[in-house]
Amino acid sequence: MKIRPVLYLISYALVFIALAMCTGALWAVYFHEDLIPFVYAIVITLLTGLFGIVVLREEHLDQQIGAREGYGIASLGWSVITLFSALPLVFSGFFTPTDAFFEIMSGYTTTGASILTDIESLPKGILFWRSLTHWFGGMGIVVLMVAVLPNLAVGGLQMLKGEVPGPSVDKLGPRIRRTAQWLWVVYLAISLLEVAMLLLGGMSLFDACTHTFGTMATGGFSTKNASVGYFNSAYIDGVIIFFMFVAGVNFTLHYQLIFGKRFNYFKSSEFVFYCAVILISWIALTWDIFMAGLYTRIVDAVRFAGFQTVAIVTTTGFCTADTNTWPTFSKIMLTILMFFGGCAGSTGGGIKHIRIVILIKTAYRELFRAVHPRVVRTVRVGKQVIDETMVSSIVGFFVIYVAVFVLGAAVIGMFGFDFVTSVEAVAATLNNIGPGFGLVGATGNYSAFPDAAKWILCFLMLAGRLEIYSVLLLLVPAFWKR
Repeated sequence: MKIRPVLYLISYALVFIALAMCTGALWAVYFHEDLIPFVYAIVITLLTGLFGIVVLREEHLDQQIGAREGYGIASLGWSVITLFSALPLVFSGFFTPTDAFFEIMSGYTTTGASILTDIESLPKGILFWRSLTHWFGGMGIVVLMVAVLPNLAVGGLQMLKGEVPGPSVDKLGPRIRRTAQWLWVVYLAISLLEVAMLLLGGMSLFDACTHTFGTMATGGFSTKNASVGYFNSAYIDGVIIFFMFVAGVNFTLHYQLIFGKRFNYFKSSEFVFYCAVILISWIALTWDIFMAGLYTRIVDAVRFAGFQTVAIVTTTGFCTADTNTWPTFSKIMLTILMFFGGCAGSTGGGIKHIRIVILIKTAYRELFRAVHPRVVRTVRVGKQVIDETMVSSIVGFFVIYVAVFVLGAAVIGMFGFDFVTSVEAVAATLNNIGPGFGLVGATGNYSAFPDAAKWILCFLMLAGRLEIYSVLLLLVPAFWKR
């Protein structure tokens, strides 16, 4: 891997992050809070970025970016960006360095896991910056760099492959830079619409922005201890359910609707499967919690079951109810849904629905072959025949994903946590959800974990967001050799 162009592009990202920190500083000014944490962080980050740009300047940058550099920019870039983005939290005095890194890694990876026991006691500027990392991480820092930097073409595609969720990258234009630009335009437009709708529901501009960041990034950071449940509003619940659902859909379909005037949603087999999973789960959870007597009115059961279903399937992790008190069937079902995630090309985490569809069809094909061994049968999704190379890649991804999950749960269990907490903490961080069950339930947090466990969970969050390969490849010796 050519490390020089990788560090050069990371330096550009640091300059952007320094400028983005200014938004948190502005909210600190508005609420008459201490500016020093942001001043220190902005100066350090900006100077480091400018120094890297000057010293590491590349003449033919695009020719320097290959597959290895693309993965390196994603993995190393996200780690370095998280390190510098945590500086305002460290300088605020409310976080230890480990807790600050954990919180910001949770932000950028759109996980929503938190070590905070009293969110509302923090300065508003810090809370805004914490939530803004969600929004940037949702569509991706690398995607933004490709959209902004003019000297990335083929190299830009390699960079996107290391960050964009899903088996492949959908191009929205003849140039990869135009694809990145359109993705961010769609992302921004839908985000502004949600802000407006939350304002109509009585939220302040500050809360509307921060909760939009958490929704559109399918992250789940809230400015309230009780998450979205604080507002106790059916309207706000409905708005957030809708936009969580939208954020979990492939953004290519949104682009086709907004700019192409083509409603192609139900032409996508993945979208149909995504809708079916949500609808069936919603009905099942509603019935379970209503029959358990948790809610006396069916309308309340529908409301709370629907919110948690969409929040978990899309890996957003917002809460309006304490799911630790729900029946066993509901807990098991929500845990299974954690692994589904959103659609490919969405901001959701997890395995992704298109991979689940292909895995199910592949499994059925193998059963069919056992009965009819001489029959040649392809895997199809809709009218598209899936290449065998893609099938093998997805099966390999699934095996590695499960292996990382099992190993992670075993390691966290070694710290003395009970089975439920160990499994749920790993499932919630690897799938970029945040809350799970046990100590990390809807009313809990990750403050009880020792620093070593938090660093392991940070690794899992990054691996989940970058879909395993980008992170694990850095651990393979052959990756670094010519």
